[in-house]
This record gives sequence, C-alpha cells and structure tokens, in this order.
Amino acid sequence: MIGDDPDPQGVALARDCMANVPPATYRATMLALMGFDLRHALKEISVPTLLLSGSRDNNAPAPMMAKMASYLPDAIYVELEGVGHLANLERPDEFNAVLWDFLMESHEISGTES
Repeated sequence: MIGDDPDPQGVALARDCMANVPPATYRATMLALMGFDLRHALKEISVPTLLLSGSRDNNAPAPMMAKMASYLPDAIYVELEGVGHLANLERPDEFNAVLWDFLMESHEISGTES
C-alpha cells in the first residue's frame, strides 16, 4: 500500500486507523467497492477535478488514474513519484502542495473572491 520513503508518522496513523476498522465493516466495504462502477458517468462531472496518484500505487495504479482523467472534461492529473496508495499520509508535504496548487488554480478559474 505504501511507496518509497513514506513519512513514518503517516504510516503509523494509517496502521492505527486500519487496525480499528471492524473486520465486518472492512469486508462490507470491499464488497461494495467491487460492485461500484460509474465509469460511464465520468464525462458528466462538470467541475474542476484533481486526480492524484502515486507511481507505486497498486490499488489505483497510475496508468488507470491517468486514463480516468482523460474521461473527465476538466481534470488535472498528477502522479507523485515513488508514492503508494496513501499519498496524503506518505508524503504529506508533496500531497498538500499539489492540492493547494489545484485549489488555487480552481479558485482563479471560477473567479471566486476570498
């Protein structure tokens, strides 16, 4: 689930959170995810959308995420090198910088004032 050189505190937090999920809840979540497929609806998303993946993510592989981004009319795709599935916990500074840039760009595009 994790990539190269993850933040140790982020990994510990992820481990603690996952350890507290009841097995029945985890099983139900996995079953729901297996049956969830709304790829046909991606083209209907009409707001700026950030798709961010890690190059070492085996759960939502980077090539799959890049392909998904191509179906969204206003998508930005960013791949973090060496990062696994838990980008926000593995590399919080990189993740936050990408998210901040996306939010600021989206804010400028929308013309919204602070």
